[in-house]
Amino acid sequence: MCPHPDEFSEEILTVEMWVSGDFVITDVMNSEVCEATKPEVKCEECPLPMFFMRSIYFLMQTLFTIGYGDSVAPSKSHVELSMACVFMLFGVFGYGLTIANMTSVLANLDVVNMRFRREMDIIARWISFRSIPEKLKEQIRLHFLYLNRTQGGMLDYALFSSLPPKLTQDIASMQLDFLQAVPFFNPIYRSQTFLLDIANVLSRRIYSPGSQILYQNERQRELIVILEGRAEVYVHGNPKCVGCLTPGDFMGDYQLLFGTINQVGLRSLDCTVVLVLSFEALTNVLNHPNQNHFGFLSMGSHFRNSSDQGALDTIKMSREQMEAISRSASHAHESKTAKIHNMMEETDAVAKGYILYPDSKIHVYWDIFALLSTVYYLIVLPVRMASHFGKSSLQTSFNTSYLIDYVADCMFILDMVLRTWFYAYTSYESGRSEVVTDCQRIKQKYMSSKRFKLDLFASFPLDITSVIFGYHLLWRIPKTCRLLQIPRIVSDLQRHLDSSMEVTMTEVHVSSLLMLIYSILISVWSSAGWYSLRSGESAYKSIYWAFTTLTTVGYGDFVPETFAQTCYVFVVGSVGATFCAAIVANVTSFFHDVEISEDSIDHKVKTSKLFMERHNQHQSQVKNLQDYFDLVESNQGGFNDDIFLNQAVPEHLKANLLTYLTQSMVLNCDLFAGCESGFKRKLMLSLEQSFFVAESVITTASKYLDGMYFVKKGMVEIFSDAGGGSLKLERQVEVDEYFAEGCLVHHWGKQPFMARSSIDTELWFLSRSTFYILMDFFPKVQLVLCNIDNKSRQSARRSSMKTIQKSAENFRKMKSNYIHPDNYFIQFWIGLVLVVILYNIIVLPFRVAYMENHEITFTWLFMDYCGDAILAIDVFIRASTLAYYNNNRLVVERGKIWSHYLKSGKLKWHLISFVPIETITLAMPTLCPLWSLQFWSLLRINRTFRSVEMPYFFNWVETSLSKVGVKVPKNILRVGKLLMLILLTAHLVSCCFFMIANFDQHANANSPLNQRNWANEEGLIDSSPSCPGDPVDSSAYIRQYVASMYFAIATLTTVGYGDITAQEDSMTEIFFATVLLVIGTAIYTFVIALLEDIVSQLDVTSSLYKEKLNTVAKYMQIQGIPDSIKSKTVAYYENLWRTQKGIKGSKLFQYMPRSLSIEMKHDMISGLLNSTFFVKDSAPDIVTSLLNALTFEVYLPDDILFYEGEKCDTLYFIYSGEIGYFTSGNVRFQTVHNCPVGECSFFLFEPTLCTAKSVDTSESFQLKMEDFIACLARNRQLRPYIEYFEQNKDILLSAKSSTRKMLQNFSSTKMSKMLATEKHNPIPKGVILPSSPVREIWDAAALMFVVIFVIKIPIQISFSDTGVNRFEFLLDSALDLFFVVDVYARNMHFAVTKDGFLVTNPKEFRKIYMTKEFRLDALSIVPASIVGYCADVDRRTYGFLRLFELIRVLRFGK
Repeated sequence: MCPHPDEFSEEILTVEMWVSGDFVITDVMNSEVCEATKPEVKCEECPLPMFFMRSIYFLMQTLFTIGYGDSVAPSKSHVELSMACVFMLFGVFGYGLTIANMTSVLANLDVVNMRFRREMDIIARWISFRSIPEKLKEQIRLHFLYLNRTQGGMLDYALFSSLPPKLTQDIASMQLDFLQAVPFFNPIYRSQTFLLDIANVLSRRIYSPGSQILYQNERQRELIVILEGRAEVYVHGNPKCVGCLTPGDFMGDYQLLFGTINQVGLRSLDCTVVLVLSFEALTNVLNHPNQNHFGFLSMGSHFRNSSDQGALDTIKMSREQMEAISRSASHAHESKTAKIHNMMEETDAVAKGYILYPDSKIHVYWDIFALLSTVYYLIVLPVRMASHFGKSSLQTSFNTSYLIDYVADCMFILDMVLRTWFYAYTSYESGRSEVVTDCQRIKQKYMSSKRFKLDLFASFPLDITSVIFGYHLLWRIPKTCRLLQIPRIVSDLQRHLDSSMEVTMTEVHVSSLLMLIYSILISVWSSAGWYSLRSGESAYKSIYWAFTTLTTVGYGDFVPETFAQTCYVFVVGSVGATFCAAIVANVTSFFHDVEISEDSIDHKVKTSKLFMERHNQHQSQVKNLQDYFDLVESNQGGFNDDIFLNQAVPEHLKANLLTYLTQSMVLNCDLFAGCESGFKRKLMLSLEQSFFVAESVITTASKYLDGMYFVKKGMVEIFSDAGGGSLKLERQVEVDEYFAEGCLVHHWGKQPFMARSSIDTELWFLSRSTFYILMDFFPKVQLVLCNIDNKSRQSARRSSMKTIQKSAENFRKMKSNYIHPDNYFIQFWIGLVLVVILYNIIVLPFRVAYMENHEITFTWLFMDYCGDAILAIDVFIRASTLAYYNNNRLVVERGKIWSHYLKSGKLKWHLISFVPIETITLAMPTLCPLWSLQFWSLLRINRTFRSVEMPYFFNWVETSLSKVGVKVPKNILRVGKLLMLILLTAHLVSCCFFMIANFDQHANANSPLNQRNWANEEGLIDSSPSCPGDPVDSSAYIRQYVASMYFAIATLTTVGYGDITAQEDSMTEIFFATVLLVIGTAIYTFVIALLEDIVSQLDVTSSLYKEKLNTVAKYMQIQGIPDSIKSKTVAYYENLWRTQKGIKGSKLFQYMPRSLSIEMKHDMISGLLNSTFFVKDSAPDIVTSLLNALTFEVYLPDDILFYEGEKCDTLYFIYSGEIGYFTSGNVRFQTVHNCPVGECSFFLFEPTLCTAKSVDTSESFQLKMEDFIACLARNRQLRPYIEYFEQNKDILLSAKSSTRKMLQNFSSTKMSKMLATEKHNPIPKGVILPSSPVREIWDAAALMFVVIFVIKIPIQISFSDTGVNRFEFLLDSALDLFFVVDVYARNMHFAVTKDGFLVTNPKEFRKIYMTKEFRLDALSIVPASIVGYCADVDRRTYGFLRLFELIRVLRFGK
């Protein structure tokens, strides 16, 4: 109930309540004030709606973190202050949840497009990093645009990999009609099963216009079937195509079946979709046991001598095709003339039809006009309505200012006419792009669209009725429905810029433009509404209020004063806060990935290092791994080309890109000079990428090679043994050169040289097994094998000559006096230039703004011109002497350095920054109110233009620190850069804000009443300034600077305390503050986006594990998996998390470079390999190949490796743990560890003799039979293995016989009974397991008591000087006693888990506790507080003595 107005002053104003501080309510309830100032309000009535709305208003500005400060909780009301704290906490979390939900909504609104955009950004970064040529870049762009239009930007393998096999087969069967048109696959000759097998191995490719599908004169062996689009057949030397393939046509079947070269080439005319049957896929089907009747392998993998009717029909059709192509080529000239004539006729027809094509530039200009006109509508109408509403006159009629509106109306009507009859469009029906110019189809398309209905409604002239009824503005409100067309107009503009002007407008640009437009519209609408409710207030103030509210800054200098204004602010504040959250969420979606990926470098480093350390790998290997990932991240942009291309692009584009990356190396190799082009292309696609940091050993006598290396980047030093343990430098292998080529044909028992990378080096590796496969595929190239030794020797002689030439070249380079970009001097120099740039940015604006009436001193002149000298020298260095890398080659010629400097675009900024504008002071020393030092500094402000290079300098400094071994975490660097940006922005803002106030103070020096600026109100500036005058002392300008920085930071961070604000009567300050609010919101948005991205990637490993575990749990729940299997699955993943952070071992080895992975496997199981059949006697390179094929797996207790009698297709190398051999009666008769398991059955190709089961948690490397056979085949070791097997099979048979005897001995009933009961290690008495309820309760209590300490001890120190009462001491002592018992329990009774294994032996877990945690726990139970209590110290000292106990906070995580 409201009090009576006469009693209001006594009952309300004398009580500390929030109502008493709200002037809107007090002005109404206090009759004395109300009658004088509120004549429109009935003062004797209780305004309950006002009370309610002001309460909601207070909650709104608190929950949305606006905080005007006009309605606040009083400082003496503890209840209301507590409630206000609760509301503020809810507001922070609620606003944070709003941002998070908006981010999630925007991310899931079009998750396919978001994923596509992310992938395209990654591809664009890689293309830029690798300097891909324009033609290939355009092919990639067109390919992915078509892919985005047709299947959401997802590659085929991503679309079909998750489908079940049956559904995949059903989809493949849809291609049978295309396949059966090929003569060899005629259903008359082939069974339905065979055709389905072929259909299942077909792959689908999409070729962008102008892409090469088949290469002439190359042995490609691929069948191409056109699904969509068109492809032209061409012959070298003939400028015109000799044929055209359309959907259903095919080519390449003859070359596929008979192994011949392509007589013609094939390339796409537009976006062409094809089905491809590769030679490998066909071989896999034909070599299947069900297809033995073909005899494909026995015929040499071709059908040249086959009597198969399908093959004969293929020969016949191929001859007909070649004859047709020959005839077409002979008539090329006549066809070309006819085609030109037809094109001219078509052009004339088009010209007569007045059709605007989709690639016309007119579309771009028209889209810009449409966008500007729409925004004009949406701005002008609310502004006019606000103006008339403020004058209480909405009944307006036509006036001349509406002429612009009607011109825009007429243009939109013209737009409808053009879209109905003249706007051609591109159709993608029937698998090809077609420009539709038929007027009827154009009309039908537009009039059936939603756009036509919206255009019709918005263009309907309702405002004509204002001639009769008036209210002209209200009749034009329907025009605002064009707001819904803004996204479509921007999308059209994006498409037309790309098609007509080749200007790429990315999704980031589109979203930024839309955010800008919507921000302007909401700001205008909000300020217009406020202006209409605040009669007599200027438009500038309304805009200022709108920005302070929408950006949630809320200074509180302009607040609602009436019930209507309060309601309006409630709506605007709610909408504005939500819109601000949407902007933050939208920007965040660009910064941070749609999904957490395993490609994170930090994730790979973390999991790999943990695995290596757990398996006791040498620290040098751990360092090599860290160096490898650092190199990939810093020098390679985070890309491993081989992995990236496999994941990001389809096979045919990957082939084009790999060809570009490797062609210079392969073509420069003398060994393959006489080989056919198809072989070279296959060779380029078969290379494997690897990286080596500076001073890394590539190969030694103990590191065996099984192939040759090509140098793509960096330099490799080749050393030979000079005797006596010393090495001799033989030669240096530079970019596009190669080494170890002799390893392709010889199995080196000992390396003849040592190779080491002298700098960070990128190598591409050709393995011997790959080389053998290629030679089998290209029989003619086998002649290279006969000459490769001779060529290798000739190459060595040429390399010695090259060494001499390089020496001469190096001498010439030394004389050219260049500076190497990796030189320590240049790294120091860049840091020095960065310091000078920061000096100019900070000092010059400060002197202009604050150092009033100061003179130019020698110190300032010396510092300024020293900085100028450094910057001038920097320009000279970068323009003439600083060498640079171009295509991995060091360029040192001064002419090229100068040209490179000009192309960099930095020259213009350097010239602008060097213009000596300050020489004006020679003629005009001052310009009051700027005295000499201020005016001098203002004229030198162009020196700050070098700040555009700061990102470049920061990256250079970061790289330099990394090279000298200083590893700064990248997240700290990102936060540091952002913090520096905020501080520099705040510094510049504070200088400008104070200058505005100072200028106003000087302008009104003779009339103090007109001095309306914030600095004067704060008393920071002299009320009677003079120029010249006394210099402002340092204490004064420090106070001014601090106050200005306080305002700047409070605004940029959107805190907006409101104690320092723009003076409401100063239009300049109001405008400046409005602009600053926009900048502050942008910075605030970027801060949140960056921090969200950092937090999301902070622990990718944990997030990936949780996501995987949740997916598995959901699957098991849906499938109704039994609880026993559920618990075992969960136990497996928990063990995997404890030991390997949830990543399988095989995946971890894939993270590592190939050389390091093989070296680590060799170190772990070299002893097992030396005792394994065949492997122990194999050449080192064969062992290396087998190591590369090994996979790593973890087995839990009672996991089965194999059952008795099943096919043994896996050989196990047990690295840790124990494996038990069991009889058919489940009797364990042998336990083994650290040995091969299944060796006899594996090499004898026989069923297993017994069952193998894991006794405890064990780790093993596994070799699959198919991998073993493939390894032998690749290295041409099948025949040697058979010979070895025949000579040594007695060893296997003997081991098999002994195992059988053991099984027979343990098959007796008595022995079975003795061993039937498994022996388990019992848990010692008194040991408490980590999973027991007692342990869980104990740990929960310990955590709760630690929290009590964290809260209580600071209170004891801060808020009391009295003594310690007995009850408090007894309570503290009881908690201390608990932790003393805790130390004893952890020492004697609490079992622990280490590396995934449960440790229950008291001696072992006591040792673990004493070495890891005991020191901190012992320090935390030091009884210092008991001594203090006995000494009768005060409560504060007692709290200080208890600070030791806060050490337990370090164990919060545990």
